[in-house]
Amino acid sequence: MRLLGRRLASCWGAGVARAAAKKLPSRRQLLRSAAWLLLVLLVLSAPSLLYHQYVQSVEMYFYQLQMEHMKALTAASPPSAAVNGCTIPLYDPFDARVRRFMTLWPPVECGQPQPYLTYVDGDGYIRVNHSGVRHAGLAEAGVQCAYAEIRRDAFTDDTVSYGARRAFADREKLSAPFVKAECTRRDSGKLVYEAVHAWVEPLSDALRARVLPADPLRPSVLIFGVDSMSRLNFVRQLPRTHALLTETFGAHVFTGMVKVGDNTYPNMLTMLTGMAARKKPDIKVTDWGDNKANGFFDDLPVVWKNFSENGYVTMTAEDQPELTAFNYLAKGFMEKPTDYYMRPFWLAIDSVRNFRSSDARCYGNTPHFEFLFNYTREFVEKMRDKRYFAFSFLTGFSHNSINEVQVIDAPFHALLEGLWRGGALRNTLVMILGDHGNRFDAIRATVLGRVEERMPYLAVALPPALRAAKPFLEEGLRNNNASFISWYDVYELLADVALGNLEAASRVPRFGQLGCSLFRAVPARSCPQAGVASEYCVCVREVALRAGDEAVQAAAQALVAHVNALLRRAPCAPLALARVHSAQLLLPNGGVSTPKGFAVEVRVAVRVAPSDALLEGTVERDAWEPLGRVRGEVARINKYGNQSHCIGDRTLRLYCYCVDLLPRSPPPPPAA
Repeated sequence: MRLLGRRLASCWGAGVARAAAKKLPSRRQLLRSAAWLLLVLLVLSAPSLLYHQYVQSVEMYFYQLQMEHMKALTAASPPSAAVNGCTIPLYDPFDARVRRFMTLWPPVECGQPQPYLTYVDGDGYIRVNHSGVRHAGLAEAGVQCAYAEIRRDAFTDDTVSYGARRAFADREKLSAPFVKAECTRRDSGKLVYEAVHAWVEPLSDALRARVLPADPLRPSVLIFGVDSMSRLNFVRQLPRTHALLTETFGAHVFTGMVKVGDNTYPNMLTMLTGMAARKKPDIKVTDWGDNKANGFFDDLPVVWKNFSENGYVTMTAEDQPELTAFNYLAKGFMEKPTDYYMRPFWLAIDSVRNFRSSDARCYGNTPHFEFLFNYTREFVEKMRDKRYFAFSFLTGFSHNSINEVQVIDAPFHALLEGLWRGGALRNTLVMILGDHGNRFDAIRATVLGRVEERMPYLAVALPPALRAAKPFLEEGLRNNNASFISWYDVYELLADVALGNLEAASRVPRFGQLGCSLFRAVPARSCPQAGVASEYCVCVREVALRAGDEAVQAAAQALVAHVNALLRRAPCAPLALARVHSAQLLLPNGGVSTPKGFAVEVRVAVRVAPSDALLEGTVERDAWEPLGRVRGEVARINKYGNQSHCIGDRTLRLYCYCVDLLPRSPPPPPAA
């Protein structure tokens, strides 16, 4: 051990001696080394510094050039009101620019293509209408009537089947909510009558055990939607109904309501679930997704499930079975989604081919809308002493034209007034709404039409007892009358009612991921914060651009190229730019911009060949992408009929012109 220690000490001493023998670098040498190092660093960093300077100069030039064009914005903007962080465009429903689009629509004239031979009374008995038989000149002994139950098929939302045919001579108690009735001549078997009937059955034993009695402090909810109905068009076309809501019901009509999606599905999905239909940039909320939308919706957390769990009986009724929110190009629900579900009736009545009226708005002797109105009326009247959630939605008289819906003003007014005067709504929160404005009528191609397409009608009326007991709820609605709101906020209101969150201070910040209940103060927000994507945002100021501007032409080409890229794997013809219809330069409301990352947005509407489609989208460009890139979804703003029959995709149907519609090239001439 002592030997090892002596060796280590010897090695240590030798190392120290050698280190001491070396000379330390002089101060001059250190300075020279530092100078060389600095020079190397400067040489290496010069490209980066030059590039940074280049980026700054390019972005500054682009910024200065674009800001010069924006000076005209102040004078060019339409009238507006700054509310809640958003400048809402204000238009007169009867603005001179829209009068040319307003026409009178002929009243519904069903005539009498068949006699009135059967009906179902309020107690659920199907009856022979003996006076109708006599009025038709038929001998009662010579006519045989029968009915068959309409049954919803298992594991599908799109087909029905029929039970055994049951003959009856006077009346018979029904055991199903929907039946198909037929009457034939006994001697020849000739069909003389065919109809489909609906009635609202009493609560089953299981429902009676679950559903709670009506409570003034836990209101029922009646939602009645009218497809493609903007606030402005509701005031124009349904003036009596609008006056009834505001003057008799004391309803609050929300002038800052903005849609969150293109058509019925995304808007109603958000209102009923607090979710988005599809993922959107800058909007932080769970989306249901395109893949799930291609399957059944049974797992969707729809708010009527919350109502059901809290003692409410639930009902949904939508008239056009091929266009309903969860069935248009989709599978709907595998199981019946609500306690009362009218869809099987509409599937059955669509199959009735005999005794059609010359007026396409009728089924036999009856206007189309009356079936929906009558079912809604009967449900509300029969459930007036129970807690209920009812969602009815009318499409057939409003989807295609801004004017056609005027024919339902008187009957819609009568429906609501009758329920009100009869006391059936004494414990009911009433909500009348549109999902969005009209998307395809000629008015849509105008500035005003574009704005109102994004701003649906929404009226909310509290029942008198709740209004008196909790005046702060009424005050909240009143204070939000002109606020910038979206369907996410309406979902929060519905969740409040379903879960009994009806005190002045909410128990929770919110039930969903976005939105503020309309019962409480809605803060100032940007469009993304309200869940409104850029292509639907109305919080912008704009100035019209000339169609021939280089930037507009570039944006138009970018828009068409984007749509063609979406269609590249579909059996659709490539689209070509025919002409620019309109273009506007957009500036966010009150936005503060800097040269770094500065971008401009141009909204452009183009007509394309061969489909003659009018497409509208927003193209964003910056210093590095002068041709621009499409931001958000592209809308089609004119009707497309059967052009996209070859494709089932919800989005691509708007743009597709099926290749089988292209004119066929003539065959080559025969060889000489």
